[in-house]
Amino acid sequence: MTDDSKQNLEQTNSEIDEILRQVDSLPIRDSRTADEVVGYDEHGLPEPSVSQSAKTERRSLPNR
Repeated sequence: MTDDSKQNLEQTNSEIDEILRQVDSLPIRDSRTADEVVGYDEHGLPEPSVSQSAKTERRSLPNR
C-alpha cells in the first residue's frame, strides 16, 4: 500500500468516525428495540398484528 493510499484510508476512517460520533449524539426518539420496531417475537418470528399496525401507521403519516 502506498503512502497516499494509507493517507486516504486514514482520512476516510476519520471521516467515518466523525459521522458515527454525530449519529451517536442524536437523541433517541423511539426507545423500542430493533426487533420491536420490525415486529419480531422472542423466537425471531414476525408477529402479524404488529406488521398490520405498522402498515396502518405508515399509511397515516402526512405527505411531505
